[in-house]
Amino acid sequence: MISEVSGFLWKQLLPDTFTKFFDIVGSPFVNPGMFWILTPVIIIWVIIEMYFARYVREELEYESALDNSLFLLFVGVDLVRRLAFEKLLFVDTLRNIIVFFVIILALVLAYLDFFHVLKRKISSRVNSKFVISFIAYLGIILTYSDILAERSFYNYGVTLVALLMFFMLLKFIIKSIRLFEPKKVDEVDEVLKDVETDLEQAVHKMKEKEKDSSSKKKT
Repeated sequence: MISEVSGFLWKQLLPDTFTKFFDIVGSPFVNPGMFWILTPVIIIWVIIEMYFARYVREELEYESALDNSLFLLFVGVDLVRRLAFEKLLFVDTLRNIIVFFVIILALVLAYLDFFHVLKRKISSRVNSKFVISFIAYLGIILTYSDILAERSFYNYGVTLVALLMFFMLLKFIIKSIRLFEPKKVDEVDEVLKDVETDLEQAVHKMKEKEKDSSSKKKT
């Protein structure tokens, strides 16, 4: 029993998982049509990650989170266009589920951001450029390619594991970018110093007013 399980693990599951992983990574080169929508996703993704790696004290605000949600909605609309162009709209069930999941998720996130339903820290994590871009990337790949052409639970499971591997790889790349990107904190330090100076001046003025009022009372 143990030998059969280990044989299945080493001879079938792991090779199939790594094959699926390389299918996910190399999918844009096999299906060059997705580059039209995938290229801006990757470019914006990298630039934003480099920005927050450089300005480490800045955080994602509600308006930026809303921008990310609308960005995901734009990707979802393009995926609908793709399905309609390939005559798969309301025909290919799995692809339609993926596409409309992306659209519904984008609309829900946009609603939460617009009305400030979530706390700012939670919203910044849920709507981070990494999360939104990763979902957009997966939606594009799974819609344009035939990675899920084999409709079986085994293929879905292998694909899920491969996606987790891909997620960890991207996390490693992003952390590497943040590690080597030069940090810029001078501007923030200047602002903090200005605030500190203003507070000191305000306290000094209050003390002077108190002295004046006390001296007037004595006279």
